Amino acid sequence: MSALRVTTGPTPPRCRPPRARQFGLTLLEAVAFLGIAAVVLVGTVAFIGHAATAASANHLALEVNAIETNLRSLFLANGNGGYSALQQESTAALANAGVFPKSLQIGTSDGTTTVYNAWGGTVTVGTGVAPSGDDDYMPVVTYTNVPQDVCTRVLTMGGNWRYINVNDPSNAVGSQTLDGSTLTIAQAKSACSQSYNTIAWAFL
Repeated sequence: MSALRVTTGPTPPRCRPPRARQFGLTLLEAVAFLGIAAVVLVGTVAFIGHAATAASANHLALEVNAIETNLRSLFLANGNGGYSALQQESTAALANAGVFPKSLQIGTSDGTTTVYNAWGGTVTVGTGVAPSGDDDYMPVVTYTNVPQDVCTRVLTMGGNWRYINVNDPSNAVGSQTLDGSTLTIAQAKSACSQSYNTIAWAFL
């Protein structure tokens, strides 16, 4: 009796186990991601910086205009002597009369009252002798320590001032003033030449 032969088909190929799925980023992908994130971050910071500058400049303009409006109502009323009477008024008296907006900080030390702006500089009110043809006296509102970017922005906004002077408070109304016109960006940048600037506005 012959042995039984069992015939089998071809041996099936051995299946490789499935490759484990790779998680995470490759080095190249990580570098690309970080580069994009950095660009987005820089853009966001720049946008926030520009927005903060614009807001600060708008707030500064509102404060100056509020001071001018309050001075006008106090000194141009009948019988108040006009702006020439402003020469006799102290900062304390003006503060008590409500000339300065509440957004400004008012402090008193050793009997002297000082008004401070948002950048730690001072806010003062005085008078300037107007050029020939204008009123004899003009109220002058002076801010010190104004950052360069805010200074540039506020000068391009225009306003109801008659003259303006930057970084020369002793000559608030004079040859170095800018006569009531809205400045170009180039003019404003040239005027605001310091990191922190002094701006004097003169009003009729």
